[in-house]
Amino acid sequence: MKVFYCLFIFIGFFISACAIQIPTNIRLNDTLMLDTESNVKDQVNIEFISNIQDGIFPQCKQNTKEPDGNYQGLMIEEKTAFEKMLNEYLGMKFSNVDNNSNTKITIQLKDFWVNGYSTDSAAKQTLVVLGGGELNYVFIANLEVYVKIIKDNKTIEKTIKATGENLSVTGIGTGTETSYIYKGKRGGNYTNSDAINIANNKAIMMINKFIEANQL
Repeated sequence: MKVFYCLFIFIGFFISACAIQIPTNIRLNDTLMLDTESNVKDQVNIEFISNIQDGIFPQCKQNTKEPDGNYQGLMIEEKTAFEKMLNEYLGMKFSNVDNNSNTKITIQLKDFWVNGYSTDSAAKQTLVVLGGGELNYVFIANLEVYVKIIKDNKTIEKTIKATGENLSVTGIGTGTETSYIYKGKRGGNYTNSDAINIANNKAIMMINKFIEANQL
């Protein structure tokens, strides 16, 4: 049993060893860009706050925020990515930004975490590590954003939750563990980056809908 447990831990480190640094993807998706209606009449005071800093984030167990010790942490520039994407969106949305305006939008990046796990059985993971082969890996990015609008002496608030998910296939013992491309598909660290970008885009799309629902 102890041997099996050690092998299982080794699997986690092996899978994650090539995916520590996650590339930063700040691309806004086409749907968001097309759906954003520019506001040229309202003067708006905009504030961005982040509880999250760039750094190492643990990979958490499935459907939880509990770090999974079988996997190494990932270096993710989430604050930088989200803020750049948000600023690009706000630049398209509002022409008149005025720090003295009584109409104020506060956007707070409150929480961010990632879940990473293999969908294969522990037995298969052990066999792959020992003999080589492929493992399927799911990566999910989660974020929570708080938005507050002060307009006409009224305060409207909303908490937004968004996720992005991607599946990658990792070849172990095949000579391709560190490849950018594996069987015609991008490597795990790049698909993880895409999942984070999907979550960020979803959050900004929901922010846009909330802002427009309040006539801004």
